Amino acid sequence: MLDKGEQAYAKWGRLAVFFTPAIISGTAKMKLSQFAVWNLIASIAFTLSVAATAYGFGRVTTGQYSTEDILILLFGLAMSALLITVFVRRHRRHNSHPATIP
Repeated sequence: MLDKGEQAYAKWGRLAVFFTPAIISGTAKMKLSQFAVWNLIASIAFTLSVAATAYGFGRVTTGQYSTEDILILLFGLAMSALLITVFVRRHRRHNSHPATIP
């Protein structure tokens, strides 16, 4: 697990906080201040995308929805799409410029 975590940090940098368990950040020698900021961003983005999508989806599927509920669902889906887009672009950019691993 540690080897894979260190590989993720070598490949993704600070964005690895989104994908790895918190303990990996410490073993990968990430600064506490960086970890706190990136973990907070990851937590907020995940919470907003999942909570808004789940709430909006629940309201729409039960037929008890308003325009506001549909907007909440669309917001959650947009947040999810934004997160996926950021990660895919980062991955493509990283693959176009392979890092030299000693």
